[in-house]
Amino acid sequence: MSGTGPYNLLAYLDILQQTVVKEIHITLDGPQEVHDQRRHTVGGQGTYAKIMLGVTEAVRRGIPINLRVVMDKSNFEELVTLAEDLDCRGWLDLPPSLFKTQIGRNYELFECSATPSYLLGHAEHWAMFVKLAEKYPVLKKFHKPEFKGINHLVQTGELYLPSYDTCPACKTEWVFDLYGDIYGCTATTGQNEYKLGSYFPVFQLKDDEVKEWQERSVLTIPECRDCEVSLICGGGCGAVAKDRLGKVQAPDCHPIKELLTIGLNYYGDDLLKMGH
Repeated sequence: MSGTGPYNLLAYLDILQQTVVKEIHITLDGPQEVHDQRRHTVGGQGTYAKIMLGVTEAVRRGIPINLRVVMDKSNFEELVTLAEDLDCRGWLDLPPSLFKTQIGRNYELFECSATPSYLLGHAEHWAMFVKLAEKYPVLKKFHKPEFKGINHLVQTGELYLPSYDTCPACKTEWVFDLYGDIYGCTATTGQNEYKLGSYFPVFQLKDDEVKEWQERSVLTIPECRDCEVSLICGGGCGAVAKDRLGKVQAPDCHPIKELLTIGLNYYGDDLLKMGH
């Protein structure tokens, strides 16, 4: 939940508990001081305290929370303060089935960033996290980066399965917005050219466009067919591909080799223990 979603979470918990909730996504931009500067009400009021009231009650009720922190160069180091706050609340000791975290990054998709110099590249983002986590161990408790299957190897002793597709749009993810419109994923929501249909007042889908999203994989994207890291990358984000290259059947390339190198170094001690 982003926008007004997490801000009003407390008011909707009774309604949400009437159905099965897989998890509730909450977006924060750091600890209270940082978050309130970046995400406030129209009147300039901070939103952190109210969001935390909702998350606290959701955790108490056993509703799974997926907490996402959106980072750039201006707020990355403040991640430590947020992690310490969550640790004090006991949330970092909960099982992943009840409380998990994501560390996202600000990037330009449909709007130009007001501060482009603050934006981080994919590999740069994780290199910064690793450097900070070595200095502040609470970050290792806060989040365990996957690094394209390396954490999975450490946790299970098994190699990650090949990934033919990393875009959930129209497959495992749909968005039904408050205006009665349907989109394939959260990244495209609100962008009229990405609208795939409506559910109110009438239900209709643009079947041809939906099919294009559903068929997207490294087997259908021409550039991915001969790529040596395609089964680790999975083709990336379809929304980014369409925005950058003008079509869904295009790649969103990630710096796979750099990410694997960072991950191997980060989990190096754990991997060495596996060999003994």
